[in-house]
Amino acid sequence: MKKTVDMKYISHAKKLDTYRVRVPGAGQITVRTLENAIKERDRRLNLIEKGKININPQMTFKQWFDIWLERYCTSNNPRTKEGYKEDIARSCNSLYNKKMLNIKPHHISNMLMDMAKRNLAYSTIKRTKAILCSVFSSIRDNGFIDYDRLPTEGAKLPPKTATKYISIPRRAFSAEHLEKIVDASRNFNCNGKTCKIYTAALLILTRTGLRLSELLGLCREDIVIINDEELTISINRSVHTIKNASNNGNTWIIGLTKSEKSRRTLMIKDERCVTLIRYILSLTNRPVFYEDQEYNFLFATRTGRPISKSNFTRNFVKIRKVIGSDIRIHEIRHSVATLMANNPAISYNNAAAFMGHSLNVFMHYYVHPGDDYLNSCSDAINSAFKRK
Repeated sequence: MKKTVDMKYISHAKKLDTYRVRVPGAGQITVRTLENAIKERDRRLNLIEKGKININPQMTFKQWFDIWLERYCTSNNPRTKEGYKEDIARSCNSLYNKKMLNIKPHHISNMLMDMAKRNLAYSTIKRTKAILCSVFSSIRDNGFIDYDRLPTEGAKLPPKTATKYISIPRRAFSAEHLEKIVDASRNFNCNGKTCKIYTAALLILTRTGLRLSELLGLCREDIVIINDEELTISINRSVHTIKNASNNGNTWIIGLTKSEKSRRTLMIKDERCVTLIRYILSLTNRPVFYEDQEYNFLFATRTGRPISKSNFTRNFVKIRKVIGSDIRIHEIRHSVATLMANNPAISYNNAAAFMGHSLNVFMHYYVHPGDDYLNSCSDAINSAFKRK
C-alpha cells in the first residue's frame, strides 16, 4: 500500500512546477522538487522545536536593519546613521523582501557583486558587508534566531579588480582662479537677489575654506559684523540632505560638525563680503523648527529651509561654466589650505586649526604643490650650493 505524503505547510504551483514551503514563524521558500520541499519543511519545524526561531514572520530585513541601527550603532551622529541607511537602501533591495531565515551567503555575495558592477567604491562594498555582519550578529546574540552559521560568514567580497570606480584626486587652484569664480557669480542668474546670495556664499568659501555642509548650516546668529571690513562666523553645526523614504523625497537634517576641531570661529576681512552679508541679514527670513529648536538659516529658501546641496551645486556648475572652469566645490577648500601652507608667514599648526583639522590630516590631504614648485625648489637648491 502506497504511503501518503504529508503535504502540510507545502503547496504546489502546477504552472511553474514548484513547491512552496510556508512554515508559520519561519518564513517561506520555493523549491523545485517535492523531496527538497519536505526536507526544508522538516528542517524549519525542527528549528522551531529546538527554540532556535523566535521571530515575527512578517518582519523583513529592512525592519531588522532599522532595529540594529537604533540599538547598536555606536555613533550618535545622525549624519553617520543616515549614511548607513542610504548605503543599505541603495544596495540591499534584493534582500528587503526576504525573511531573515531565507537569506543565504550566495544572496549576499550576489548583492556585493552587483554593487561592484554599478561602479561603487570598494570601501563602500566592504562597509556594507560589515554592516550586514553586525545586523545578523545582533539578531543571533539577542536570541531571535540561533544561526548555526551566519549568512555573512560564507558571503564573499568581489575581487577588487571587479570595481571600476576611479577616484578623481582633488586639485588646488590659484587665488586668481578663485576670484574669477566669485566675479562670475555676480551675473550668472537673471535674479539679482540670487546672484548676491551666491556671491556672498562663494566669498565665504574662498576666504575660509568651509565645507559646503558647514556653510549651509550657518545661522544668522553665527554672524557678527565688527565693522565695514570685518566680520566673524562661528561654525557650530552642519546641514546634510538625506533621502527619507517616509516623506517620499529629499529632506535635511542638522548634524554635528565633522570633528571637535571643526567647531571654530573664523574672521573674514573683506569689504564686499560684509556688504553682501548685511544685505542678506536685511531680508525677511522665516525661521524653521528642527527637533523642537528654532533655526534662522543664513542661506535659506523662501520657506526658511537651508539651501540643499544639490541646488547649490547645480547653480555652482552654472557659475563655473561662465569662465569655462571645471573646479569642484570641495576643491575651493583644498585651494585655501594650499594658499595658507605656501605662505611663510602662517605656521602649519595655525593653518590646520583654521581649517578645523589636525596637522597630520591637513598636510597629508589638503596641501598640494604649487604650479611653480619645480623652479622654486631648483632655485633654493642652487642658492644653497652657491653659498658654499
